[in-house]
Amino acid sequence: WLETWRADFPQLAGKRLVILPGRLTRLKGHHQFIDALAQLRKRFGDVAGVAVGAAEPEHRALEESLRARAPWLVFTGHRTDLREIMAISNVVVSFSTHPESFGRTVLEALMLGTPVVGYDHGGVGEILGQLFPDGRAVAGNCDDAVAKLAAVLANEEAARGQIRAAVDEHGQLFDIKHMCSQTLDVYRQLRNERLP
Repeated sequence: WLETWRADFPQLAGKRLVILPGRLTRLKGHHQFIDALAQLRKRFGDVAGVAVGAAEPEHRALEESLRARAPWLVFTGHRTDLREIMAISNVVVSFSTHPESFGRTVLEALMLGTPVVGYDHGGVGEILGQLFPDGRAVAGNCDDAVAKLAAVLANEEAARGQIRAAVDEHGQLFDIKHMCSQTLDVYRQLRNERLP
């Protein structure tokens, strides 16, 4: 897989990868991603930004504007190997402009041991709060996100160690059986409150 990846994206050789996984929509925060990367690239000469995800036909104009604004940003289009991409990345970002109910890619990246910097709202904020609090950036605040990203890039091994310890301690909270059990408990509690 790695050989194919390197052949497909030779411009990423020797670079530290900061990726934003998700469809190309305004909701996912690609404009903020570009703003953050522009600052990071001034501080770290070996940082490359990668947008992993495709644009639906109705968002082609957005994709064109993003490409024009940041010709150095690598767009992969739709991929079926996101796990592998996140595993080789140095940092994954989540800059959704509105709170997401869960934030699955954030959890997946953290379970792989990859640091994540994301806006502290919705499910993303909750997941980061449990597994990587240092990755929580004030929602919508690009400067705070850049500071968090720079801290991770400056000491990536410490960030990965923090994540490993937190996953060992709290990772079961996000296990599918545990989450389903909690959901059913809420339903039972609501049912019992409604019964006379």
